[in-house]
Amino acid sequence: MKNFIILVMFVILFTNLYANSESIGSIEIQIKKWDGELLDPSEISVLVYQNGNSLFRNVQLETNPQIISELPLGQKYSFEVIRHDINYPISNKVTLDSFLKKMVLKIPPEGGMKFNVFYKDGSTPINNAQVIIKSPNQMELVSTTTNSDGQTPRYWLQSTTNDKSYQVEISLGENISYLHSPINNSPNVATDFKIITPWPSLIDERIIVSLEKVINSDHTSNDLFKIELYDKNNQKVSENTLNYRGEAYFSNLLVGEYIFKALVKSVDSESEFIEWGNAQVSLIGDHNIVKISEEVSIYSNCNCVAFRFDDVQDYFLNQVQTGLFQSFKDKDAPLTIGVIGGLIGTDSILVDYIKENLNSENSNLEIASHSWNNVPLTTMSKEKQDSMIQLTNESIEETFNVVPTVFIPPENVFNEDTINVLKENNFSHLSSSIQQDAPPSI
Repeated sequence: MKNFIILVMFVILFTNLYANSESIGSIEIQIKKWDGELLDPSEISVLVYQNGNSLFRNVQLETNPQIISELPLGQKYSFEVIRHDINYPISNKVTLDSFLKKMVLKIPPEGGMKFNVFYKDGSTPINNAQVIIKSPNQMELVSTTTNSDGQTPRYWLQSTTNDKSYQVEISLGENISYLHSPINNSPNVATDFKIITPWPSLIDERIIVSLEKVINSDHTSNDLFKIELYDKNNQKVSENTLNYRGEAYFSNLLVGEYIFKALVKSVDSESEFIEWGNAQVSLIGDHNIVKISEEVSIYSNCNCVAFRFDDVQDYFLNQVQTGLFQSFKDKDAPLTIGVIGGLIGTDSILVDYIKENLNSENSNLEIASHSWNNVPLTTMSKEKQDSMIQLTNESIEETFNVVPTVFIPPENVFNEDTINVLKENNFSHLSSSIQQDAPPSI
């Protein structure tokens, strides 16, 4: 009797499975250009509609051709191909009346786009401008730069439709950009686009630079200062001195991002200058006054001490470490802690304390990178040093949601490669030690 029941259940299950398999099928689609060339599937998605207007599935192609399975039989299906955010509805439909149907979906080919970028006079080309081609949905498709003639290479992208077009962003820096649209791209046509930006070829207004001196500054005489001008690549453009009014003038500058640095004569040497302050500005001809504030009074004696705590790592005297951190917090004293990137992240006692401190309103901790594994960087190539520092940055950011700008070299040793790598990774301070035969005089 039991065998009979099992046999009946098996027959019912098999019948249901067979019935389900009878009710679904698949469609194999191939995406081609008009000339029959297969397209790269990584750039294509396909919308599958059922019975004319009901979106049934959105398929990101992985192969071309690709099989779309699990489709109910007896239904009509239509398709819309999307490439580079350009939509192409396919006119032909298919009724799925067998387990597998094959369809070829053809869309128009690419068009070739080349850009010639000029200042607002329409004749002066812009050299080294960043040109970003964006899809209708603001997806970045191409990023390139102009040559000395203001030209880009030619790029072949999906041709546009009446209701979908591209945009082009021209940028001379983080805060200087111009958006040009629409860009209509015709199939199988190489088109040159002339883009005239709103920026002058030269800023004819005089740029006035002045200093905002702080109270009790030890050096206030204008003849002790000079102003240096640097471009966005930190290349020096020019310099000037302050006049009797405490101003320096710059003219005939290209539109762009600049750094104005105010330098003051050293108290130890008449020929040596020390940076007093700087101002980063975007110049496009709409303003002509730049003010530089003193960053830190380099001549004042603060009678203070900077405290640093090295070798912060998981499970290494964590109670002692957190107790020391708390002592500094109780006294409202700042403390820089050197975190070893490869040895942090799993000790909840230590990590949770540091996170809580960092997130508090009166946090006293500053996290510094103490490299990856406390091995002296001077034993490594520049490439290996760069890898160690980047790994440490990623570990600290993942654990504490901060990116360090202070670096404490393992065993306090470093070389020229270390300094260059730190600059390339946006570090602002190197905290090390020096050895002297006798303490410095006070």
